[in-house]
Formats: sequence, C-alpha cells, structure tokens
Amino acid sequence: MVVLDAQGKLSVETLDELKAEIANDAAFAPLIAGSKASGDADGTWCFNTRERDARTCDAKGYGVGKGNYYIMNIDKGDKKYPYSGEKAIVGQAIFRVGENGSPEALGLRGAFSGGEDVWMMINDTFDGLDDNDGSLQLRFVPAGGRSLDPTNSLGDPIGTQYPKDTFTN
Repeated sequence: MVVLDAQGKLSVETLDELKAEIANDAAFAPLIAGSKASGDADGTWCFNTRERDARTCDAKGYGVGKGNYYIMNIDKGDKKYPYSGEKAIVGQAIFRVGENGSPEALGLRGAFSGGEDVWMMINDTFDGLDDNDGSLQLRFVPAGGRSLDPTNSLGDPIGTQYPKDTFTN
C-alpha cells in the first residue's frame, strides 16, 4: 500500500505508521471514537468454592463475602495467572481483545476498538479454574454514542460461553 500526503509525497511506509497517522489526525476523531467501547461488570463470583466466604469477590477482585476476604495481589510477571500486569489481583475480571491480544484487567484501559471479539474470564491460576462459580453482568458502552451490535464474530450473543481452552490457547 502507498499513502501519499496532499503534496503527493510518501506519507507512511508501514501499517503501524498509518494507524498512528489516522489516530493523530483530528479529521478521523469521530470515526475512531465511534468504533471504540469501554466495559464494566456487576455481580459476584468465587475463585475457590472450598473457601467461599474468603474467596467471593466482585469484578475488580474485591471481597464481598463475610469479612474473611483479603485482596490477593499478583506479582508482576507471575506466569501462573493469565494476567499479572498492572494492578493484577486474583478474582478480578480480565479480558483480551481479538485472538492474539494480551489479557488486561477490566476497567484499566479507557476504551478498546470495536470489530474484534472480546474474551473474558476470572483472573485465577490456570489449574484453579475448575473450582470457580458465580456470574457477572457485563456492560459495553460505545465511546462515540453509536449503539453496539451485541454479537460476537460467530454471530452468537454477547455472553455466549465457550470451553475454557478457547481463552488460554
């Protein structure tokens, strides 16, 4: 692809440069804002049903049990968890945008681009997922005021559950 500026000179040489040029051009702002969304969640889930009172939390990983809960921070780079980045906590809702996206904590990023599947799960050790239960109500809000079509790329409704291997592979 060749992209020329108003004077007919080469504007960008790579796709990354093109993305940056579009993102920084005020003329594209309405288009970019209209294709982004942010998400949040309500509800509770438990990441260890054998210790339900101490391990039931909300989507941010904060306890909602009977006072026995304590926040379990995850060390940065801990490979036992799908997300161990900024403000990683056991039990928080995490998501990944697209097939090759990196897991992130729900609510840390301002908005994400539309047009790709959003995969979500609880931040728990990969071998600890079998003792989880509970549910969250997810909300996705368009950043530009456009309504979002509530289906994934398979045409299934948002919230369709798939085998846990889908997120980790």
